[in-house]
Amino acid sequence: MKKIAVFSTTDIFTTRSKVMGKDGRSWLLLDKKAHIVDGPSIRQFYSTGRLEKALAEGYTVLVGSARTRFGQHDMWWIGLVGGIENVYFSMPHGHENHNEMCGNGYHRIFERLEIPWPLEKDGKRVFWSRAIHDLAPHIKQGHEFKPGKY
Repeated sequence: MKKIAVFSTTDIFTTRSKVMGKDGRSWLLLDKKAHIVDGPSIRQFYSTGRLEKALAEGYTVLVGSARTRFGQHDMWWIGLVGGIENVYFSMPHGHENHNEMCGNGYHRIFERLEIPWPLEKDGKRVFWSRAIHDLAPHIKQGHEFKPGKY
């Protein structure tokens, strides 16, 4: 059985150096992965630990995003997920390959998994963030699925 996890970049990293622990009282310090010097400011990026956990559990991680390009702060995790073939960013408007279905990176994840994009009752395509939450029931036979927020 192939184990697949679909993550957003927000599932992988944050700009906060600590998060509240599951007990609701203690803080967990996060592992710093990147920093960007942006003029007079320095932006820090920290791993949420979710990607590392999914990989340790044997998941193939696919990353989708509504963003249209990579940043310097993305390089550390792209290698962990197996390279850009497992990363699906959006096509910029005006790009020759931009259309309603492939414009958003998540649409291409559905195509790769051979799953139809979910529809509203009136037949319109659901918004991408809802589609990701609705992905689990649509996953094809022989795959175990976990969303990035587990």
